[in-house]
Amino acid sequence: MINFSLPDKKTIAQWRFRKNTKARKKLYGKMARMLENSVPIKNALTDLKKRRLSQFSENDAQAQAFSDWTQRMGSGENFAKALTGWVPSDEQSIISGGEASGRVAGTLINLIGVLEAKTKIKSTIVKALTYPSVIFIGLCVILAVFGGFSIPMFLDAAPNIQLYGVGAFVASLTGFFYENLFLIFGFLLVVALVFQLSLNRWVDGLRVKVDRFGPWAIFSMLHGVSWLISFSSLIQAGVPVKDALKQTSLYANPWLKARINAITQRIGDFNLGEAMSRTGYDFPDKEVINDLATYSQYSGFDEALKSIADEWLVESLESIEATVKILNYIGLILGAAVIILLGLGMASIGSQIEAHITQGF
Repeated sequence: MINFSLPDKKTIAQWRFRKNTKARKKLYGKMARMLENSVPIKNALTDLKKRRLSQFSENDAQAQAFSDWTQRMGSGENFAKALTGWVPSDEQSIISGGEASGRVAGTLINLIGVLEAKTKIKSTIVKALTYPSVIFIGLCVILAVFGGFSIPMFLDAAPNIQLYGVGAFVASLTGFFYENLFLIFGFLLVVALVFQLSLNRWVDGLRVKVDRFGPWAIFSMLHGVSWLISFSSLIQAGVPVKDALKQTSLYANPWLKARINAITQRIGDFNLGEAMSRTGYDFPDKEVINDLATYSQYSGFDEALKSIADEWLVESLESIEATVKILNYIGLILGAAVIILLGLGMASIGSQIEAHITQGF
């Protein structure tokens, strides 16, 4: 017998807080300003909690977060550790690096930039996937409606007719979608779930080549840009390169962790760019690796790294937006082709039914 229990109040609050990127950005900004004015972290949290409770109830997600953080810090945990469960792991890793370097305020300010960059990337990807998905689902439903209702109503006028040509093809195609619509959607859902699992867990071998194509390339770009921005924020906070690599790998998924660990193993014998090049993963990106191999030899590397991350973010967004346009055009062409096919098919079926009835008389 399976035991099922509803999530408790704290779990729900943690989920709500993790999903509220806007609220976390505001919080990081407030805390950064307070820390810059020499307010200790625990005192800042206590003050924020009081102000929050003056406006909202104790069930408020942020109020619960402040309460949990202050309690855990009172038990001896540092700020980053106290955030466990409340913020995404990559944010926790960046804050942990800021604490280790003693530059929490600056790290929180950098983290706001990281969140803004990720928001831009995710919104662009959502736009890339939404329109083609809606077009595809809509076309499947339209084909099913024609196969289950429109064409059978036509054929009622000539129940014994044997269709041929375009009419027969459209009748068979739409009938297939009508009879198997839920099976098709179920299959696509399973494929999507398997694909989603493969993104994080398929690490080596053929995956290195697959990362250059299609949705895997977008995944690689998304995580590469996000990681480089996070890594850059740690370097700017004064964290040494090897320590920054270890920090970003702490909470990374298996795909990202394998690439970061491969770079970490080569740091010491080679500079950052050369270490990345020798992993064989082409992570985060070939052009970025070449740039880092050059700038790693000179002073001002932290500023150069930030510049490279910002430039790559802009280029990635432009690349994804170009992909969006291509997918939109494909969706429009596919939709127009299906509508034309249905029009030709219905016209063919109509003429064949008319001929069949005429011959009957």
